[in-house]
Amino acid sequence: MKNRNKKSGDSAFSNVMMIVFGILALWAIGWVFKQELIAISDEGGITLNHILFIIKFVLACIVTGACYIIFEKSKKVKALKEKEYDEKILKKVIAELVPNAMFDRDKCIQPEALYEKGIIPRHDTYRKLGVLSYQKEGKEYGFSDIHLLRSKEDKDNRTYYETIYKGQVYIVNYATELQGTVRIFATRRMAVINVETDDGYVSRRKGERKIETENIMFNDNFDVYATSEQSAFYVLSPYVMEQLLEMKKKYNQVGVYISGNNVVISLNTDNIIFPKKMYFNDRETEYLQEAKGEVKKVLRMAEVLENTINGSIKNNFTNTIK
Repeated sequence: MKNRNKKSGDSAFSNVMMIVFGILALWAIGWVFKQELIAISDEGGITLNHILFIIKFVLACIVTGACYIIFEKSKKVKALKEKEYDEKILKKVIAELVPNAMFDRDKCIQPEALYEKGIIPRHDTYRKLGVLSYQKEGKEYGFSDIHLLRSKEDKDNRTYYETIYKGQVYIVNYATELQGTVRIFATRRMAVINVETDDGYVSRRKGERKIETENIMFNDNFDVYATSEQSAFYVLSPYVMEQLLEMKKKYNQVGVYISGNNVVISLNTDNIIFPKKMYFNDRETEYLQEAKGEVKKVLRMAEVLENTINGSIKNNFTNTIK
């Protein structure tokens, strides 16, 4: 319902803007004619220059109005073509490879919640790029591209937005047997003074304590917060730490949040897997091949991440029981 209201709201806003533009254009034309009539009256009659000026002004208004209408129409055509791509290509491929999956372009895994979990950095705005959700072996999976932006000011105090994070978020909902929460995120060191910085991530949250491992390299690259030391070491096996270090080398920013019911992993890959694309009939075969590769990439990555984290938890709990 919210998405429909937003779309109708955007359409209504566009219509209102066209009406406002039309009124302003008519007012401008009327004002110019009034000034010209005054000039004609003062000069005692109409001259060729007056006629030429009025003609040029009217033509300029017509051209400007036409350009605005063409721009608005092109935006609508682009939106329709992008929707056509999602329906004819992306959703078709998803249904083929993951029969029970759903993809909603107008939604995303909410960055506000991810920031509160402490696995993505502070941001001022974001772009919605769609959510893929599906079930497998009794588990619920969610995937979303994520594009975060932070506001800045240039030397003239004008505000602009800069991309600070572009990547993916994976969520798996299932009973992990883990008590409390564990949170892991990549840090960086300031080159000049060699001081660790959290780079805009939430540091310690209520009920958490910072955990240090025996792996010095891991400690230099990641911060770990958990509600108990035992829970953290259930997750942080040598294998998991090795894999996370490799991910950081590749993606720079990595975040992991684990609770009793879900695992959330974020990766700053500097890439959007499901970008918006316009559909053209003569490129359908190409689109289908590309989309299959994109969906398979998501499924492979979700499996690798889940096996890395969940395998460690299972093994450590099994060793504890023994």
